[in-house]
Amino acid sequence: MDDTSPPSANRRVPPQSLRALFVPRAWLLYWSLGAGFVVGLVITVLHDDLLPAQYELDALKIWSIARGDRPKFSDGSFTPVAMVYRALGMGDAPLAAALFGYLAATAVIVFAALRFGRHGLTPALAIYTLGAFALAGIYLGQYSKDVFVLPVIALLLLPRRALWDAAPIAAMLAYALWFRDYWAIVAAGYCAYRLITIPQVRVRYLLALGSIAAVCVSAAIFAVIGYAPNHYRTSVQGGLEANTLIVPLDPLPQPWGGLLDVFANYWLILVPLTLPFLAGVLYTAALAGLAFMRFTPLVAAGSYRHWPVVRTLEGVLLRRSLALLLAFAVVQALFEPDYGSVLRHLTPLLPLGLVAARAMRQAPAAEWGLRTWSWSVPPARTAP
Repeated sequence: MDDTSPPSANRRVPPQSLRALFVPRAWLLYWSLGAGFVVGLVITVLHDDLLPAQYELDALKIWSIARGDRPKFSDGSFTPVAMVYRALGMGDAPLAAALFGYLAATAVIVFAALRFGRHGLTPALAIYTLGAFALAGIYLGQYSKDVFVLPVIALLLLPRRALWDAAPIAAMLAYALWFRDYWAIVAAGYCAYRLITIPQVRVRYLLALGSIAAVCVSAAIFAVIGYAPNHYRTSVQGGLEANTLIVPLDPLPQPWGGLLDVFANYWLILVPLTLPFLAGVLYTAALAGLAFMRFTPLVAAGSYRHWPVVRTLEGVLLRRSLALLLAFAVVQALFEPDYGSVLRHLTPLLPLGLVAARAMRQAPAAEWGLRTWSWSVPPARTAP
């Protein structure tokens, strides 16, 4: 060999790792989307054969109304949902309704997965994507109220201009008006979290703020309506036989016992410590995935430098996603009687976890000293 050749010519090129050879990052996204779609579709089509009857209790109620029966249920939101299915021509077509819900969920998951391009998906997020499809098949591949939350999620992924923030808020209020009135509280919480400059607030303060908000809302319910602070979830628990009940913690007289129960419920939903002792592997794995969805971007927030610039697409979508996830946690602390309901109602929000985690990974970090004070950007600081 010529001695004048550059030193790099004598270096041995290391072989590609197996992961780089067989799972290139550009294709990892496509594989997770393709495999996840097939898994979710199988669950949707074979729902009756694969899952216990308890997964279809709400669907059967909606179907009974949509096909012409008018039984009276304690939850009045079943009727408007059933009327929508009837208007769409699926009042007595369970398979069509199942495919409608699953394909709508698929569209939102794919939209969220491709929002930042093809690259940057890790194996952990690929597994999370597979889980999102599977849960969509379980909970949205049937007659479901939660299918109509999907337009809210899609609108959150619109362009980063401030005008587009009004679109998901309007969709939340419309959903509250027609289907579930507690989504008005979700909309208010979303607006509050969007006004807060999230990176300025440490993770522990951000989570504590949610628990305080849940207690304040429950106290307002007691003061205005006269119901116990935890009335809305304990009144439902009496008619449930699920082994995933979140046991009320109210050893004190009302309203103090109810306030304590709401506070504890908030943290048990975020960190489901009791679930492994109550339910099987499915619920435990699913709730572990939801904890991953919530805490991956929040833990990263502990390092302030890693937050994407607010004016970028990643920065805006990250803040929108976290605002809704945190606002929804407050509402679930007030209303959710068991972990099954927690999982069911969070399923349409799963694409937001994918968006938030990818935004934290691949967005350029904000640089110190380049920012000035505003409602969206923290005050400028000099590098230490």
